[in-house]
Amino acid sequence: MINCKVLPTSVLIILCLMSCAFAQFPRDKASIDSLRGLKGIAVNVSVSSANAFPQDPTERELQESVEQSLRTAGIEVVSKRSADAGHLPMLIVSLDLSNDDIFYYHLSIKLGLRQDVLLKANPQVEMTTATWESSMSMFGGGRDKREFVATIVDQFICDFRAANPSTTRSCRRSGPPSW
Repeated sequence: MINCKVLPTSVLIILCLMSCAFAQFPRDKASIDSLRGLKGIAVNVSVSSANAFPQDPTERELQESVEQSLRTAGIEVVSKRSADAGHLPMLIVSLDLSNDDIFYYHLSIKLGLRQDVLLKANPQVEMTTATWESSMSMFGGGRDKREFVATIVDQFICDFRAANPSTTRSCRRSGPPSW
């Protein structure tokens, strides 16, 4: 027989542990170096949710927010059309969320900078690939989902500044969210 006082405490502990699920792609020196000297970056945001709530972030809202964060950090943002025409890098932001109920949700965010590269073994081969990536996944609640997107965008901005030290603005590294 299960003790009625222990069960709620156990469930609460399990939920707290689950809410701290946080993963990132390690960003090595080469991925940070791939940000050096970039003249302009386009942004493409996608949001997928099978059961979005009215207060959940929209693609348009996140697109504007990410672009504004980059501009504020001194990073030139170009239109998607300009990026395609000029073979400029594209920052891809993908947010997948699932609301379990009004209190809890699953969230997965992926951020990747895609740009044209030449293969070292065969410089005639040019392809587009992600040169910088970061992601986070979690189960939790009580926090605005926008904060998690801002955290990963801040990581990108700080890595961009590390690769381009002539950037005069300071880096606001927010670190992983505290749940």
